[in-house]
Amino acid sequence: MSKIECQKCGHKSLTFDNFMDLSIQIPRSSSSVQGCLDNFIAAEKMEKCGYKCSKCKAVDRMDKAITIFRFPKILVIHLKRFSRREKITS
Repeated sequence: MSKIECQKCGHKSLTFDNFMDLSIQIPRSSSSVQGCLDNFIAAEKMEKCGYKCSKCKAVDRMDKAITIFRFPKILVIHLKRFSRREKITS
């Protein structure tokens, strides 16, 4: 589930997407799968993206968060092992 929330008016937009695999990055601060998943679902600020709130029409003042609403029966996790042309060896 993808949730976009307007910082100005608090309006929330929810979108559900089906998936069978996740492609997640390995953060430098973590070496566990749980740490990688926590990094994947962490909220982020959307700036200079052109997204407009459907309620108040504010632009570029959004928070985006991804959560897993329901896991598939079989989940494939792909760990991204490269960051800016540098191989992550942890």
